[in-house]
Amino acid sequence: MKKVLTDLTWILLQLSAVIAAFMGVLLAGRGNDYWVFLIVLTSILTFLAITRATKLAE
Repeated sequence: MKKVLTDLTWILLQLSAVIAAFMGVLLAGRGNDYWVFLIVLTSILTFLAITRATKLAE
């Protein structure tokens, strides 16, 4: 588990997903239609981060 928490790529993927989700919620609240793109991007980034963490944990 420590290997996953110290992996810079995993940290950047997770951080990017959180920021994209936050921005998507902000855009949705303001009525902007670009929030859909950010939520899809969040899903993709989260999937990639989970896949990387699984590979590192093995």
